[in-house]
Amino acid sequence: MKQIYVIIPLYPFPPVYANQKDIVGRIGLFQELGYEVTVFPFPLTEPEQKFDITADERKYDVKIVLLERKKEQFFKEYRLHKFWYK
Repeated sequence: MKQIYVIIPLYPFPPVYANQKDIVGRIGLFQELGYEVTVFPFPLTEPEQKFDITADERKYDVKIVLLERKKEQFFKEYRLHKFWYK
């Protein structure tokens, strides 16, 4: 069986927002085409995002592997050139 890996920056289940609905819809389309889908989300660390992985795996028939989200400051050492503001 062919496999598809979906790497996304949020946890898509249950689909509430439009981007989550689009992702879950495409996962369903891949499953209808005969692919085995594995989802790799980077869940937010905010307290309002609660999820149950085993229930979602059974309900949506996908494998879910959580990836760790690291907090990094990309522009910490970034300095603009002095002519930028002139």
